[in-house]
Amino acid sequence: GAGVVVVDFLLILAVLSGVCYVSGRKGFLDWNQEYGFVDVRSDAHMFYWMFYVQNVTKIEEASKFPIVIWLQGGPGGSSTGYGNFYEIGPYYVNKTYRTTTWANYVNLLLIDNPV
Repeated sequence: GAGVVVVDFLLILAVLSGVCYVSGRKGFLDWNQEYGFVDVRSDAHMFYWMFYVQNVTKIEEASKFPIVIWLQGGPGGSSTGYGNFYEIGPYYVNKTYRTTTWANYVNLLLIDNPV
């Protein structure tokens, strides 16, 4: 419900501002990206995957573009899995490039939720 969305939004702000610990990794195939876990509490972590907008020559320029936050729920319907590889991410599950990805125009942040 609305409470989950508010908590997710606050976690995103904390991650982007560097307030909370994030174990992130960079790079996978040919796209500017970052992915990892946000520690929500000692025994709970949220997985995120950030694809930076493709239409920039330097990664620093990505901050000029909006961030779209993709929260997909339901059993078996994760944001970083289903939403990413089957709907809006830059690659299909077989690693082929998707020309219609939203990340051509915006920074795309996919978050698995709830914890």
